[in-house]
Order: sequence, then C-alpha cells, then structure tokens
Amino acid sequence: MAERIYLIDDEPDMTTLAERLFTLKGFVVCVNNDPSAGLSHLIDTDYDLIFIDLMMPGMNGFDLLDSLRKTPRHASTPIIILSAKRLNDAERKRLLLNNARFLLKPLSPRQMFEAVQGTLRLQN
Repeated sequence: MAERIYLIDDEPDMTTLAERLFTLKGFVVCVNNDPSAGLSHLIDTDYDLIFIDLMMPGMNGFDLLDSLRKTPRHASTPIIILSAKRLNDAERKRLLLNNARFLLKPLSPRQMFEAVQGTLRLQN
C-alpha cells in the first residue's frame, strides 16, 4: 500500500506542486489550504507523514503542530514544518519538543522528496 502524505499550506501553488511531485513518486497525497480545516480532517484520518507550513493565517504551523501532538492518532506521526522564516532558539526548541523536522523554503522538489524519504526511513 502506498504511503500517505498530508500537506497543509495556505499557498495553493505550493500544495499543487507538492501534490504532483509526491503523486508521481507513488504516494497518496491530500492537501489543504486552510489550517483549521486541515486539523479537522487530521483528527479522523491517519497519514504516514504530515507537512505543515509555519506562517498561515488564523492558525500557524506551531499551533497546528501542538494540536496534532495532543491527539493519540498523531502523537508520533512524522511532521515536517516548512517556512521561509528562519527559526529563533525558542522556536527550534519547540520543534524538538514536538519531534518535528524543519525545512527552510525555498526548496527544490528534490529536496522535498529527499526529506520525505529520509523521514519515513527513520520511522520504519
């Protein structure tokens, strides 16, 4: 069975690109451009990996990450946070405490795919 990836980013261009990339690589991909709707969906659905954009309106990536880690379903699901913003020390610590990986945008499709492969390999 193909591994399942969920991507939450308020930029439709980003989600479209990622969906195409990962679908071509054999993954089942779901995307959402609304962090609140994305969280609602994730409460009831399993995924092998979740990408979350950090800077989004309404609910930022850290809030979404904290909420997911409080749910039994996604307490240990691999999560990669994406952002064009460099993190400060407190933000890096928050990611470490929530066992999440960070990728700085912009990144190439190859970098995204390698991050997914590496993260899933560590999980298995």
